[in-house]
Amino acid sequence: LSSCTDTMQRLEDIFASQPKPREVLHSLSSELTELRELVPVIVSLRNPGLRERHWQRIGEAIGQTIHTGQMKDISLSTMNERYPFVQHLQAIEEISETAAREMLIEDELRRMHEQWVKQPIIVRLLVGDGSQNLGDDQEAAEGYNESMDQDNVAFTADFRHAEVWELITEQMGKVKL
Repeated sequence: LSSCTDTMQRLEDIFASQPKPREVLHSLSSELTELRELVPVIVSLRNPGLRERHWQRIGEAIGQTIHTGQMKDISLSTMNERYPFVQHLQAIEEISETAAREMLIEDELRRMHEQWVKQPIIVRLLVGDGSQNLGDDQEAAEGYNESMDQDNVAFTADFRHAEVWELITEQMGKVKL
């Protein structure tokens, strides 16, 4: 945009004595000024992290209901006429920044889930006070389970805590709040 402004200023000097080209330059200059005001709004609203909840908050900030399905097909000039985004730019930028941080967290949680799914979980049957451990012998555990009082039977799982903790700290280091 700054190079367009510089070019237009040079053209104004060149066409100083010609009224028609100066009218065109003036018209383009005003449209460029309007676009310059809209660029931060466009950047904030094009955030891929914006979810329905964020659009609701933006609607609350501008005092209007926003129908996200209509936003995809709306032109820039219609959007600018319909919604007072420029007047509420600071609130919109804050909501957009929050959405971007939430998207980072969601992405990291998704990656953590994918890694955790691959972690083995060993389930063992404990009997009574835990002194009898039937281990991984599924047949023995099922037979014992049928003959025991349900109140005395419990299950324990080995999640390999050290590996899970390493994954958590690794993922937390990637998220910048």
